[in-house]
Amino acid sequence: MDPTLYTELLRTCCYNCFRPRQAEEVAPVLDLNRAPPEMHDQLKAIISQGTHPAAIVEQALRRFSGSETNGKLCPDGALSTLKPLLDERVFLTLARGMHKGTAIVGYMAKGYSIAACAYHKKYTASPPAPDSDPLQNLIRAGQHANAAARLQFLSPAMFFVGFAFRDVCVGAQIDPWMIKYFAPLWYALERRERTEYEDKYLRVRVRGVPFPGQTMCAALGCKVSMETPRKKLFPCPGNCVADRKPWYCSVQCQKKNWEDHRADCKPPVMARPLGVAPSGMLHDRTRTRETLYQQLVLRKPDTQIEIRRDDENEVDTRNGVVLQAWKTHSPHYQNQMTEFVARRYE
Repeated sequence: MDPTLYTELLRTCCYNCFRPRQAEEVAPVLDLNRAPPEMHDQLKAIISQGTHPAAIVEQALRRFSGSETNGKLCPDGALSTLKPLLDERVFLTLARGMHKGTAIVGYMAKGYSIAACAYHKKYTASPPAPDSDPLQNLIRAGQHANAAARLQFLSPAMFFVGFAFRDVCVGAQIDPWMIKYFAPLWYALERRERTEYEDKYLRVRVRGVPFPGQTMCAALGCKVSMETPRKKLFPCPGNCVADRKPWYCSVQCQKKNWEDHRADCKPPVMARPLGVAPSGMLHDRTRTRETLYQQLVLRKPDTQIEIRRDDENEVDTRNGVVLQAWKTHSPHYQNQMTEFVARRYE
């Protein structure tokens, strides 16, 4: 095993780029007594005989980095190792707070990140492996990157896979937002681009202080300003950059102005972050478009469990419909609470 390659994979797949300051990661704690009886076998399989979630992540990274293949990258070995950890039924049980082992969701998020990177490596392999469809590998990479994003685990791997997948969608003339249930991934990419723009061009400004022209409510016909007594303006919580962000005096004014602001509620497209590989366009654009459209755009609406973003824009209809919400301990950080939601995209 190449220790340099292992370290690079660890940094790429298991580091959250937007982790809170001074946040300490949690260790997984499982309590089978509080789990539904029908889930005992799956949970026991995870924690027994070296299949503890931390052990699974460690073994997947080692296999990926070539510990068993004389230093040659082995994404298939990583994917087979991760299979018991990424059981969706176990995730749903844990996320709904049915037992105290919600910390294992944090390791699942790392597993999704590693799987996204592994599928992306299979997609970019040249020549492709026998019986391996590059487009299907890219789709699976995008699905796992979205799974990591919905758990707010925004790793470098999630970002470069997300940007690669988004580029292919755009190249195939498909609006990425047409793939509605990928909304967590699209919002994460916009957040990255917004942060890059503000760090590059607005580094000297004081955050939360409006620019000239942002001292009045942006809703048409509203005359409330910063000087209006007993009125306080707030900025749009979306991913529009700070110097182009409208400010409002109330949620009603925000809703009133949403249709005018909707197209601008996103950051400028920035150059790809350092270390992100170009996605490359698949040769057959017609097949690419038809496959993406059939498998992802036309997918029937379903409900998925997510961690609610701190900066969620409740006015944005692309967020889908929240059917249920509950608070529980953070799967990523100690002594912090987080809110899970069951969300439906239609």
